[in-house]
Amino acid sequence: WKIFWLLLGNIALTFVLFVYSGSTNSLALTAFSYLTIFDVLSLFTCLLSLWVSLQKPTSAFSFGYERYEVLAVFSSTILTMFGALFIFKESIERLLLPVEIVTDSLFFLSIAGLFLHLLVTFAAGNKPLQQVSKAAASNWLQDAVTDLGHSICGFTPMLGRALIQKFNPIALLGIAGALSVLITDACVDYNKSFIADSLCAMVMTSIIWATMLPLSVYSGQALLQTCPVDIMSQIDKCLREASTLDGVLEFRNEHFWTVSFGRMAGSLHVRIRRDANEQMVLAHVINKLSHLVSDLTIQVFKDDWIRSTSGTKLATLSSLPQ
Repeated sequence: WKIFWLLLGNIALTFVLFVYSGSTNSLALTAFSYLTIFDVLSLFTCLLSLWVSLQKPTSAFSFGYERYEVLAVFSSTILTMFGALFIFKESIERLLLPVEIVTDSLFFLSIAGLFLHLLVTFAAGNKPLQQVSKAAASNWLQDAVTDLGHSICGFTPMLGRALIQKFNPIALLGIAGALSVLITDACVDYNKSFIADSLCAMVMTSIIWATMLPLSVYSGQALLQTCPVDIMSQIDKCLREASTLDGVLEFRNEHFWTVSFGRMAGSLHVRIRRDANEQMVLAHVINKLSHLVSDLTIQVFKDDWIRSTSGTKLATLSSLPQ
C-alpha cells in the first residue's frame, strides 16, 4: 500500500507541476516535472519487482523474469533523457526569444516536489534502481560533491566525511532540480531576468543526462548479456586458481553473462585427466565461482572426450545466495 499511495501522490503532483509550468511559462519547472515522471516510472518498477519476486522460472524463462526489471530501469532512464532533450531544445529557442515568467507558487512547488522525490527515492525500496545506482559509474555531479567533501574535511570533519560517501545520484538530481527552480524564482523576482529560466532549464537537463546516462548504459549492457569488466577479472582469477587443481587440464567454452542486476550466469567445459576425480574437480570449480556466478553449468570431460562420449559429468548450480 505504501507504493500505491506514493504512486497516487506522484501522479497528482506531476499533473499539478505540468499545469503550473504551462501557466507560469517556466522551463525550469517543466524540467523539474520530468523528475516526477521518472518517480512514477520508478514506482511502476517497484510494482513490477514485486510481481517478479512472486514468479518462478518456467521452461520459456529458465532464469526467471528478472530481466523485466532491467528493461524497466533502462526504459525509465531513456524516456527521462528524451524528455530532457526536448526541454534543452526549447531552452535554446527561449534564449533567442525570451518570454515573461510568472513566479507564482514556484517556491512551494519546488519544495513539495523535492520532498516527494526524496520520499520515493529512499522510502519506496526500488531494489533494481538501487542496485544499478551503486554499480554504475559515478557522474560528474557525484564527483563534484565528493571533491567538495575532501576540501572541507579540514574545517568540518563530520560534514566532509558525509560528503565523501557516494551520494545517491537520483537524490542529488532532485536537489539540483529544486535549486534550479529556486534560482529561477529569485532571478525573476528580484532582477526580472527571464533569461535565467532558460539557463537554469539547460543546466537542469544537462544534469538529468549526466545522471541517467550511466544508469542507462549499465542496464543496457545487462540487456545485451555482457559481463561487467570488474566481475570478469574476478572470474578469470578464480579460473586460474581452479586450473591449478591436480587433474585439471584446461577450461573450454567459457561463457558468462548478466541475467539481472547482481545476478550472473555462466557455463564452461572442464577437460581433466582420465584418472582424475570428477566429483572433486566439480566441487573445486563450483567452490571457486559460486560467489560470483549464481547460475552455473559445468560439464566435465575426460581427456579422451573427442574419441568417446563416455565419462562425462554435468553439474548445474542455481539459486545460490548472492
